[in-house]
Amino acid sequence: MMDIDNFKEINDRYGHRVGDEILQKVGQLLINNTRGCDMQARYGGDEFVIVLPETPARQSCTAAERIRKAVENLPIQDVLKSEMAENIGITMSIGVAEYPYDANSPYMLIDIADQALYQAKHQGCNRVVRFFPQMEHMQDTQ
Repeated sequence: MMDIDNFKEINDRYGHRVGDEILQKVGQLLINNTRGCDMQARYGGDEFVIVLPETPARQSCTAAERIRKAVENLPIQDVLKSEMAENIGITMSIGVAEYPYDANSPYMLIDIADQALYQAKHQGCNRVVRFFPQMEHMQDTQ
């Protein structure tokens, strides 16, 4: 599970046209940086999910880190009223969970990956966090 950091602020500052362009570029980047057997989807808003079949968590974290870095280096520009282009830096936070070790159903897997994503955001964004069981209790206390 992943989402673009501070996407609301990007939309507020640059407008929805730029926000839509960012979503499209990130979606294409996910397609270009995953295998043919992987499934990528926009989950909602600025959230995306990738399913990596038969891939252990360690390899999933490596793939997630590769995607995180690629998003960080994604060239996005907005042409200002002065006709000058402004570079827009975007980053992504990612939560990783593994089936069946972390969850025993698809719904639980999404929930667990979302908890790891929440921790990535809580730890400062622009990072990959692997789910661990203690996260279930951490979210309840915050």
